[in-house]
Amino acid sequence: MGGNVFRDAFGSPTTSMIRRENVKKTLDHFNESYLRPFGIREYRMLGSTGKRVLSGDLDIVVGSGDLPPKHFKNELFEYLSRYMGPEQIKKVGSNLCVRYPVQGSQLDDFVQIDLMVNPDPESTSWLMSGTGDGIKGVFRNLLLNLIAKIRSSELSIEEGEPIKISLAWPSGMLIKRSDVPIYDTRITDPQTILDTLGLDTTPVEIPNFEALVQFMADDVRLRKVLPHFSNSIDGPGGLDYISDYEQSMPDESECAIDYINESLLRTS
Repeated sequence: MGGNVFRDAFGSPTTSMIRRENVKKTLDHFNESYLRPFGIREYRMLGSTGKRVLSGDLDIVVGSGDLPPKHFKNELFEYLSRYMGPEQIKKVGSNLCVRYPVQGSQLDDFVQIDLMVNPDPESTSWLMSGTGDGIKGVFRNLLLNLIAKIRSSELSIEEGEPIKISLAWPSGMLIKRSDVPIYDTRITDPQTILDTLGLDTTPVEIPNFEALVQFMADDVRLRKVLPHFSNSIDGPGGLDYISDYEQSMPDESECAIDYINESLLRTS
C-alpha cells in the first residue's frame, strides 16, 4: 500500500526494510500487544506480505465485526494513538499506518504496518493476494477482469439483455442487468466470484497469476481468452486499460505477458 509514511525532521524515512523471517514475529507481537486487547481476534496478511525476502512495509487486514468499517477504523485509530503514541500512527486514505518495532533479528529497526479494516478479512485476503518474487497479484486480478468482461458478453447473449460483471479490489464483484445492480451489495466471497465467472476451480487453486494462467491454459475454452490479455493483440475482449500498467509497471507487465505466451506454447 506504500511505505515511507513516517519521516524525521529532515525528510528521511524512520522505518526500514524487514526480512521475511521477522515478519510473522513482528505482526504477531503487534497483534498480541494491541489488536487482541482491542477485541480483534485475528489479522490476515495481504499482497506479498510474508512472502518476499525483503519487504518495505507490511499489509494486513482486520475485521470490523458488526460495526461499519469507517467507524471501527476511527475507534481503532483513537485506541492505538492513546496506547502507542500519536506519532506512531497515521491515517492514510482508507487505511491506518503504524510505525512498529521489528521483532527478531533486526534490533532497533522499525517497520511500517499498513492496516486495512474490512467486514470480511478472509475474503479480502484472497482478493488482494500477492506473491513473493513472482508476478504481482494485480495481474491476476486484471486477468479475472478480462474473464468478467467476456463472461458479461456471453450472459448478455444468453439472456437477451445487457449483463455487466465488474470486479474491484478489494470491494468485490458487481453485477448489473440493463445497468441496474442485481444485488444490493457487492459479492466478496471468492468461491461465488469464481462460480459466477464460470471457472470450475477453487480460490485455493488459483492464489496468484501463475496458477490462474496455468488453469486457463489447460482449459480448451479459457485458453482462447489468454491472448487477449495484452492490448497489443487486436480483437474483442482485449483489455484497453492494461496499457496503464505497461506504462507504470513495464517490466512486470512484460513478465506477465511472457508468462502467458510461454504457457500457451507449453500446452499447445
